[in-house]
Amino acid sequence: MNYAVPNFGQDQGILDVSGSIAAAEKSTGIPFKWADSAPAAVTEYRTDRPLDADIQTSITNMNDMEGIHGAWDAIQLSMEMAAQSDPIMSSLGENTQYLHPAPKDTTLQPAVMDYPVPSFGVDPDMITTMNSIKVAEE
Repeated sequence: MNYAVPNFGQDQGILDVSGSIAAAEKSTGIPFKWADSAPAAVTEYRTDRPLDADIQTSITNMNDMEGIHGAWDAIQLSMEMAAQSDPIMSSLGENTQYLHPAPKDTTLQPAVMDYPVPSFGVDPDMITTMNSIKVAEE
């Protein structure tokens, strides 16, 4: 482990942050001062609020799927995935490539791909993001 390590100077991200701090100090006339504070012994989170709509949707979807497929067991799923992994060589150097099952015969044809795709305009999240950027740049 005794070898030369090249020094390419300070990381560009650090230089950028230093430049941003200097620009902010210059524009506001207020020097930046780091105030280190001791963390709270216990962080108390509010639990009296309803769950976010996306979380509520996820829980509903999970409950629907568990109603169809049974309870979700992450440990069992992990073990099944490990059993189906596809390593070419084992740690012993033996060829252990997984032989995938042959495809099942089917009479289904591929879906037709020449269908219209509706345009609902710009995604509302993108509008919000672009507005945030505009406000930040003013």
